[in-house]
Amino acid sequence: MVAVNRRQFLGGAGLMVGAGALAALTGCSPSEPASVQASTQGDGESVLSSAARAEVEFKSIEVQDGIEELNYDVVVVGGGTSGCCASLASAQGGAKTVMIEKTDMTGGLSSVSVHISAAGAQIQKEAGRNHSSDDLFAIVRDWYHGTNNLSLVREILNNSGETIDWLIENGVGLTVWPNEVVLQPLLDRIREQSATALPDDKLQALVTAFTGEWNGEVMTSTRVIKLLPGEDELSVAGVIAERSDGSQVKINARAVILSAGSWSGETDYFKSILAHTDKYMIHSGTGVSVDNTGDGIYLAEQIGGWRWISCPFWHQIDFADLDGAPNVEMTNRYDFPSLRYDPNLIWVNAEGTRFADEGVAGSFAQRGAVASCQGGDLWVIFDQGVLDDIQKNGSKASVTSDQYRIPSGDEYLQKVADSVEAGEIYKVDTLEELAERCGFLTEEFVQNIEDYNASVDAGYDAYYLKDPKFLTYKFENPPYYAQRMVANNEGGAIGGVRVNRELRVYNRDLGHAFTNLFATGLNASGYFGLGTYIDLAGQTMCFAVNSGRLAGEHAAKLVK
Repeated sequence: MVAVNRRQFLGGAGLMVGAGALAALTGCSPSEPASVQASTQGDGESVLSSAARAEVEFKSIEVQDGIEELNYDVVVVGGGTSGCCASLASAQGGAKTVMIEKTDMTGGLSSVSVHISAAGAQIQKEAGRNHSSDDLFAIVRDWYHGTNNLSLVREILNNSGETIDWLIENGVGLTVWPNEVVLQPLLDRIREQSATALPDDKLQALVTAFTGEWNGEVMTSTRVIKLLPGEDELSVAGVIAERSDGSQVKINARAVILSAGSWSGETDYFKSILAHTDKYMIHSGTGVSVDNTGDGIYLAEQIGGWRWISCPFWHQIDFADLDGAPNVEMTNRYDFPSLRYDPNLIWVNAEGTRFADEGVAGSFAQRGAVASCQGGDLWVIFDQGVLDDIQKNGSKASVTSDQYRIPSGDEYLQKVADSVEAGEIYKVDTLEELAERCGFLTEEFVQNIEDYNASVDAGYDAYYLKDPKFLTYKFENPPYYAQRMVANNEGGAIGGVRVNRELRVYNRDLGHAFTNLFATGLNASGYFGLGTYIDLAGQTMCFAVNSGRLAGEHAAKLVK
């Protein structure tokens, strides 16, 4: 266990930062540069395997006798986005609070995030963003067809503007999302413009305030292994935690907040919910979430918590080697609006069959989900005619952002040429040869290309109703190219244990909520419903910061 005060914290382990503002995507919005840096710190397979081992080890840890005891009002389990918010809110409410994080860093997915969705924040009002919490509520409700906890959704969104104001008051330099920046051209503008943008240092200011002005404590490299039952079936009395050296400590507390994240990587549960695509879905582009082993959810289940997982966090498609292995180095090398996000191209599956409207390239949530339904990988097809047009007129990828610069025509072609030479993209003279190289069914693939070309001539996609403005290219000018992509699941599994609108964990057998056990962020279920991740920018961060703040406030009031 490493317990630090403000001075020690700022001098040592700190919030994971460094991804530039607007250097990420949506929802919790993991960024590509950060994801690649994190993923290439070591061998990807060994990192994921460590997560699987950690899950097994966690379940087998035994509590030692005669261990040290500490006393706090509130224990926050997990130092990610919602944990940072919960800790500060609890301390500001007058509770003696400790935040326990199993790694040596805090911040979680906020370190690679860019959006926080909200309605009614002061900066939004000043910028003329007049959308309401009703507007966002209707989008969330309709996306999940009522399969989520709408009372919780309403509570979160009604408080979202106030939470943005609170974050700013505590030093987080949020700004409104710039009108001129379009990362997801498929979306109605409210779905992106309702977001606020995180600064370069992300949520570092919250941890600084918590350990400084509000005298909170942070224990890093310490893993909570057990919840202590309270005096009755609907209360807890604290936690048992294990330090990195194997020693343990008993922490008595009057309230506990679970903020330890969901599952990802190669954990058993993660693979079980992704059974139809587990060949590729063990890949997690953020690199931050690969060690999430569902600790908080397991802890809650030990004393009767009710697991309620909604959906996997489909979020992206990434470059892959031609054998299908995710190629994070290639993802880092390519500029954001590259071939994988161009809605004017053709996507085919492992058999060479076109399977979707490629316009979903303009939606972070939809493109990952669509790819997952094909087993998790796809091929992007283009030809020399496409490259000639890009060289002359530039890319048609409709992303506008200084951070995600669209390469010039010559630069774009050079990137493709380099990848062909490196054996990362197939380049052949005939469609039949391309089918053989990629392992497609030759007749099926060739017929799909011919059908698509006919759709371009007609200005109408009879199969998938692709917007005619994206029916730009006919694919009939050799040489032909194929680039392999894989879907990735950046945030793990969406949802944790059931909670009520105050974020109190439900007891599965009794049907009532614990009085002093809360869950936030991806330890809590109900905000997201059944299906896929929502097409509304900044929703994971929205739920994380709001659930964290509200749970912290509720816990502090409880212990007063």
